[in-house]
Amino acid sequence: MANNYFIEQSHIDILWNMGYTGKGIRVGVVDSGMRDKNHPSIKNKIVAGRNFSLDRRKKDDISSRCFHGEAVASLITEVAPNIELVVAKALDNWGTGNPNTVAEAIRYCVNQGCDIINCSVATFDKPKLAEAVKWATSKGVIIVSATGNDGKYTKLYPSSYEEVISVGAIDKDCNLAYFSNYNEYVDVVALGVDLQVAIVDGGTIGASGTSFSAPLVAGTLALLKQKFIYDNKREPSRDELYNIMIGYCKVLDNIEPEKQGHGY
Repeated sequence: MANNYFIEQSHIDILWNMGYTGKGIRVGVVDSGMRDKNHPSIKNKIVAGRNFSLDRRKKDDISSRCFHGEAVASLITEVAPNIELVVAKALDNWGTGNPNTVAEAIRYCVNQGCDIINCSVATFDKPKLAEAVKWATSKGVIIVSATGNDGKYTKLYPSSYEEVISVGAIDKDCNLAYFSNYNEYVDVVALGVDLQVAIVDGGTIGASGTSFSAPLVAGTLALLKQKFIYDNKREPSRDELYNIMIGYCKVLDNIEPEKQGHGY
């Protein structure tokens, strides 16, 4: 999927040229599971997986008829090709989940040693989900989540929890995507329009949505964490890694603050 324009536009190749590819970093994908776990973009990268969705057939069955989780995972691995993936299926074959399944999936990812968890899901605020997020972040895990695609001011979760890195979408001209939700908890925006993502049988398809912006941030954080560990010979705290990330961001003059957070 090397034709994705975001690699050059986001300067990801600078970190690649320095030797950072996400090696040693484990990323959880809380999503719909994998329709094709042998897709070249994710093959041999999945180290653990479990099904928490409403269509629980078997606990270890992370397969899905929905391409969403596979698409998200493929973007994370395009940014950070040497990461390890933990797949936590919280959405069923129709992309439906609830706060409880997402909460269980988050806890599983933490227990599997994930450094970063990507949640390109949008659900409601419930105590079980809020508690899972607080617990995960208290362990030093970074959670990245999409704001959602209603194109309005609204609060969906887990992206609207203060502990979560909330990601909206922009297009390649750095305009806010028409569908990108916003509120005071948005942290950053990332490219999310016409991205090439994985589909079944090794193919790709163009897709848009904040769901596909969040994994670009998760992948970038994996690279930055690997670099920090190399430079400092220790793990960064969540705050340290967050501050490094926003230090690279640029505020976009054409977008209101609550719609972009610290920018792109």
